[in-house]
Amino acid sequence: MDEPESAPLPPAVYVNFLRVSHQHSEVFLTFGQIAGEPVAGVHLASALVTSPAHAKAMLRALGEAVERYEARHGEIPEIESQPRQELSEVRAEQA
Repeated sequence: MDEPESAPLPPAVYVNFLRVSHQHSEVFLTFGQIAGEPVAGVHLASALVTSPAHAKAMLRALGEAVERYEARHGEIPEIESQPRQELSEVRAEQA
């Protein structure tokens, strides 16, 4: 049986901003990049929508990946929280 052709992956984008929100049947993940110090703004890079069950599976997979990383490379230090910025402010900056 021939394997199906896979589409090329989109280019990777560095992100250091995540906003998580949800409704009853969906979880929204908005990714972006904070520019400047102090926070000058957020450039939105991508947004994903998934089911709560898939979000929970992704959380578990990411946790396991971090555990494997730390077992191999040592504990990852915590970073200071960036000041929170409302998504409505972020969207206004993109316009």
